[in-house]
Amino acid sequence: MKKIYYLICVLTALILSHSTVSFAQSTDNSQVRISGTITDSLDQKPIAFATVAISIRIGEIEEQYGQVADNEGYFRIALPYATNYKIECSYVGKKFNPINISPKEGEKEIKLGKLFMTDDESTQLNELQVVSARPLVKMEIDRLSYAMKEDREAPTKSLLDMLRKVPLVTVDGQGNIQVKGSSNFRIFFNGKPSPMFDQDPKNILRSIPAATIRKVEVITEPGVKYEAEGINAIINIVTDEATGDGLMGSVSAYTGYPAFGAATVYLAMKKGKWGLSSNFTLNKGTAESRNNLSQINKRNDTRNEIRYRTDDIVFSSVYGNALLSFELDSLNLLTANLALRPNKTTFTTNGENRFLHKENLLKEYKFQNRDESSGGNIQAGLDYQHSTLIPNELLTLSYRASYSPRSSFSRNTFYKQSASGLDSIKKGNTDAGLWEHTAQIDYVRPFLSRHMVEVGAKFIHRYAFSNPTHKYFDQAAGEWRPLMPKPGEEMNFTDFLHYYNIWAGYAAYTYKRDRWSAKAGARLEGGQLHIEYKDLPQANYKDNFFDWIPEVNFDYKPSDSQQIKLAYNFHIKRPHITQLNPYVKETAYVHEQGNPNLDPARNHTGTLSYSYTHPVITAMLSASYLYTENIIEERYAPHPHLPGVLLKSYGNFGRSYGPSFSSHLFFMPFTFIRFSLDASAAYTTWDAKQLDLKASDWSYNGSLYTQIMMPKDWSASYYFGLYNAGRSLQSVSKTMFYDAISITKTFLLGRLNVSLGISNPWTKESLFESITDTKDMKLISENYNVNRYIHFNISYRFGSLSSQVKKTTRSIVNDDLGTGKDNQNKGGIQAGM
Repeated sequence: MKKIYYLICVLTALILSHSTVSFAQSTDNSQVRISGTITDSLDQKPIAFATVAISIRIGEIEEQYGQVADNEGYFRIALPYATNYKIECSYVGKKFNPINISPKEGEKEIKLGKLFMTDDESTQLNELQVVSARPLVKMEIDRLSYAMKEDREAPTKSLLDMLRKVPLVTVDGQGNIQVKGSSNFRIFFNGKPSPMFDQDPKNILRSIPAATIRKVEVITEPGVKYEAEGINAIINIVTDEATGDGLMGSVSAYTGYPAFGAATVYLAMKKGKWGLSSNFTLNKGTAESRNNLSQINKRNDTRNEIRYRTDDIVFSSVYGNALLSFELDSLNLLTANLALRPNKTTFTTNGENRFLHKENLLKEYKFQNRDESSGGNIQAGLDYQHSTLIPNELLTLSYRASYSPRSSFSRNTFYKQSASGLDSIKKGNTDAGLWEHTAQIDYVRPFLSRHMVEVGAKFIHRYAFSNPTHKYFDQAAGEWRPLMPKPGEEMNFTDFLHYYNIWAGYAAYTYKRDRWSAKAGARLEGGQLHIEYKDLPQANYKDNFFDWIPEVNFDYKPSDSQQIKLAYNFHIKRPHITQLNPYVKETAYVHEQGNPNLDPARNHTGTLSYSYTHPVITAMLSASYLYTENIIEERYAPHPHLPGVLLKSYGNFGRSYGPSFSSHLFFMPFTFIRFSLDASAAYTTWDAKQLDLKASDWSYNGSLYTQIMMPKDWSASYYFGLYNAGRSLQSVSKTMFYDAISITKTFLLGRLNVSLGISNPWTKESLFESITDTKDMKLISENYNVNRYIHFNISYRFGSLSSQVKKTTRSIVNDDLGTGKDNQNKGGIQAGM
């Protein structure tokens, strides 16, 4: 069970050893190297990853140096020359009597041989070891962080699996993510927003090995430094920086049933001032689903019943990321990043459609849809960071460019039910894409020990296009012809251009005194929006916007383990391009059309929270009130020209308001068992006077995670959750349940990890049911997906490194408070202190 603490010891000692090397190289060329092997006095075996601390006195200054032993208990430290060295060793459950040594004149190498540690009886209680471990969760004024690198399960899990252990984050059985019970959040990668996570977050997160992640931050109160576009929270994924001179990496493979597979390679290397870290993942899999739809038209008492099955779903994707850094000198750092994710999906849908008036059959036909889509994202960024001799003062210049192409092809074939003849064939093709260029400057300056000022500016240029083509097959002529609107209908598919320029500036001030801290700031954001249609010039749209966004946060810590926060945030939520695009996306039963005249929604949120952190128990409670005006909602109505088809549109429909509550509990009664519980609930009222609609309902979700560490490096975990999205303006969803079991075994001192698991073992299929009910129609949707998955994962870590690949502390978007250079000590033993 003691191996559970290896990673904690490693992280602490790496900080100590780095400060040792840095200081020693900068002070005195006259060095003494001390080496030895830390050994258990009972079985005479080396103690892996024990910590050694050496104290010296030069004049009136006492300094301490530290290092972690390797997996054979061996250490070797370079120290300035002194007349006496005091050596101490530490390890969980062990004690060591300090020793003092004095080198001989001119002696450069001191070999201590074996240093014996004995059992510390004070840590034993009824054969169970009661120990203190560093909490995995850390709280700050506007965020919490989860130390992924210190979690024992990380080497054998994907990042998506490990997100289930992050406080306030919920991942359901289908991989859908919520933060504090809401889907209104964004995912950042190393402090930067990434379009790749906007497109397909669950599959990207599933492809990233958790072992490559240092920590996951949940920014619960996004401040004025972030875009004004409405987000209730941010998940910031920070990659591992523990790389240095040499080469290290990992390879992993994941396979599951039904068919899914992934392979990942992670490499990190450093040579002198150059550093490189990269990972590459290939995913491929198949899936299937079936759906039942019942649409009731209340106007004419007709019913449309649709049953279809989607087979031959084949999806594949590649994810690659590389970070290159160059240290110009001790105060200047340059980093470049390149990431790409191409993907492709194909599927075939077969179904039947029946039209009834009361119980009398009016019409029926069968249909087949063949769909192909491809797209992805590629982005490149460059960051320059300049630090000064003033601790934590930083100037950062950043630029990022990204391109997200997307093309799709669909072919819809309809067959008459009474005769086997062909009724009609339609096909559509769309080429679309989004370019984005972002430039940003950030400056952080601390004053004395209590004040911090942050200022910055940003400019974003976005350009999106969509070129749809629709045709139908003329059976009489035997050729494809352009599909044109019928008399009285509007042209709903045309070339679409979208120009979006955004400029912003922000300033924030943080004050800290004793256990109190406060932060206030403001952001000014404006821009221009321009939409053009090739064949509908009368629908062209231009708009200018300007917004002022305030931020206020108060923080009080009654003790080192407790925190009370009060925060107010204001955000706007601008419509997505799919909600603006008037191009009609057709299926057999729904035509979806955007609305170019949508206005942004405006969100006001007040939050009061309390947290208590301890190695044995961590608890977080929060209560919020959210008021949103000008909400953007989807609306369903019977199609005016196509019986049995629904028209899905978007509009600004009134307001919503209500309280929400969230909680997290972590409990580790013994070193071999952990429990983690997350729960959230919200009561929301929708008030849309223009639609004469008002509705209220609860939404909620919860999850319980249990992990058991067993002898011989075995571990097991169980996860259970439930999820209910509540309702939107017109729709109501039902509760879903999900669970998962896994068992893991590690070999070769943790380098080789093997795990086997099963998701949702008790049910083969999952049912997601929603009901949309309006005065004109009622839609009942039942979606069945394969629910039971068996998965196997194997991973191997190789190589070793001695220092750290640096990256800029700030970039296009980054942490709220500057923390200086990444290798700067944050605690523990520091040289010269």
